[in-house]
Amino acid sequence: MYPIDAWIGPDPAVTPRPPHPGRADGGRRSIAALLLGGLALGAGVVIATILVAWAARERTLAEAGREARNIALVLANQTERAIEAVDLALEATLERGRAEGALRDPAAFGAWAGSREVHAAMTDRLAVLPPLDAIVLNDRTGMSVGTSRSWPPLVIANGEREYFRGVAEGRAIP
Repeated sequence: MYPIDAWIGPDPAVTPRPPHPGRADGGRRSIAALLLGGLALGAGVVIATILVAWAARERTLAEAGREARNIALVLANQTERAIEAVDLALEATLERGRAEGALRDPAAFGAWAGSREVHAAMTDRLAVLPPLDAIVLNDRTGMSVGTSRSWPPLVIANGEREYFRGVAEGRAIP
């Protein structure tokens, strides 16, 4: 030993470190505990992230469900208003037919419904009813006798169609 070693002490890089006092493993357990603590902390972070993501997913699904219900309600209201407008147009056409005596017998109805004036009136009504493609007047056998599409009207047999039979029989239309 050199005299300077006595004054500043032994070189720590060269001198072996004594084992941790009171431990037979020399402190290796503290490193294992530190590693286990780090793993537990990492697992906790992963679990917390998963829980936060799951909660955000649930909120998003609930919000999407509310939005879908709101859109369905708006569409139902718009459909109801469109059907009411169509019903009013059909009622006005029926009232005009009553006023002009067209509903007294089938021949009078066919002549009235196939007239140019009724065609023009239905075409005018159709212009303010965008959801409709055409207004068609059928006689009691299902033959079209008046339409807003063309004048003179094309004769189309609708009597065997399910919707016409359902209305004629007074049952629900599929």
